[in-house]
Amino acid sequence: MHKYILQLSKLIGISILLFLQINNVQAQNKSCACDTVKTKAKVSNKNFSALPQFDKLSFTKKNFENLDQANKKVLWYRELECTDSTKFTRMWDDYDNLSIKNNSPSKFLNYYKTRKDIEIAVYLGVDLWGGNWYLIFKKIGCCYLITKNYHDRTAKFAHKSYAIITQSTMDEINKLINQMKVAPLPLSKYEALNNDEAEPYHISAIINNKTHSQTIAANYESETVNRIKENEALFDFLDNQIYFTVTMQF
Repeated sequence: MHKYILQLSKLIGISILLFLQINNVQAQNKSCACDTVKTKAKVSNKNFSALPQFDKLSFTKKNFENLDQANKKVLWYRELECTDSTKFTRMWDDYDNLSIKNNSPSKFLNYYKTRKDIEIAVYLGVDLWGGNWYLIFKKIGCCYLITKNYHDRTAKFAHKSYAIITQSTMDEINKLINQMKVAPLPLSKYEALNNDEAEPYHISAIINNKTHSQTIAANYESETVNRIKENEALFDFLDNQIYFTVTMQF
């Protein structure tokens, strides 16, 4: 009898512990509600993505032109994470050799692997016009900020926009990423193609630092194969289900 009482006591104790843990998780979820108004005010502040050593008034275009590749890289990736244009946005230009060298999906992924403050980073290219889309997902409090940039074939930024989403929307995005079909060729093979050859594939390179996973997908398996709907679903969702505030459009 004593043995059964002890077992019953253990079961009751475990049940109470589970109940408290569930309630604690629910309380945390309830308390962590995304305040889009406050988050928008925060990310719209000019100091949100500031780099004082470069943003000061005394730092001119001439200084920018003389920067080494390491510092250009810092500024270029900062562009991808800003909600609006910076003092350098219009300075990037392949014709004047004012761009970072050898930018590629693999370099993009390797950079964002080291950025634990960024939850997801997406590279999408090359599109019909020879440009690339970049989407960066960063957690801000209980919300997520998405910055979206279009980088054209001349290495200029032609579009900037941003959105603020909730955890439930982020969960849906993760689900769509997990459903994507892996590209039939390794990333190095796609990177070896020129723009005309790469155009049909629309390579997606995605790094997820929360799940420590990497996804390489293509919207076409080849020029003659139909579009891969599982891989387009993510971008259809981003285009049609999320409202982006456009801050720059050339």
